Amino acid sequence: MKKKKIVPSHARDLPGNYTFRMLVEGRDEKITLVRELSETGDHIALKVLGYILFHHRDLLIETDIGQARIPDLCEMDGSAPRLWIECGAAGLVKITKIALIAGKHMEFYILKPNRSQAERFADGADAKIKHAQRLRILFFDDGFVDAFARTFDRHNVVSAKRYPGRVVVDAGGETLESSVTLITAEGEQSERGER
Repeated sequence: MKKKKIVPSHARDLPGNYTFRMLVEGRDEKITLVRELSETGDHIALKVLGYILFHHRDLLIETDIGQARIPDLCEMDGSAPRLWIECGAAGLVKITKIALIAGKHMEFYILKPNRSQAERFADGADAKIKHAQRLRILFFDDGFVDAFARTFDRHNVVSAKRYPGRVVVDAGGETLESSVTLITAEGEQSERGER
């Protein structure tokens, strides 16, 4: 009997390297993300969106910075992280450890794909995470992150523009737009742009 090989329907379903030519507000840069076997397309999409939202910073992507955890994205200040960004389904134990690393000076963002996941995480964080006031949670409109992930192939060109409280991306022949909302210890607000 011949074994049938199951092949994913699209390259976005495969683990491996994904390259992105990022055209963001006058910058033209290439980034490569490695998709692990257990990693979702939404997680990759959130990393790309994190890059877009913080493109003006000197970002490192999936880089070992000598801490117990490897951030999805970060910016360093000498040997210490100045900015730490986690994307997607980061658990409360991991986030608690990062919040302790954060101290008073590190900016710490968590990107969630939609309001319900962001609110569910924020509710759990308030009760279980020491120093939860250090967290800033950004989320997007329902369906936006998934639609963005569906545009991905092994090699991608992404053009993006940021506006106060909004992001517009052109990828895979599609133009997608979403609001970007920030949740902090003080409450919810529209994301304002430059950080």
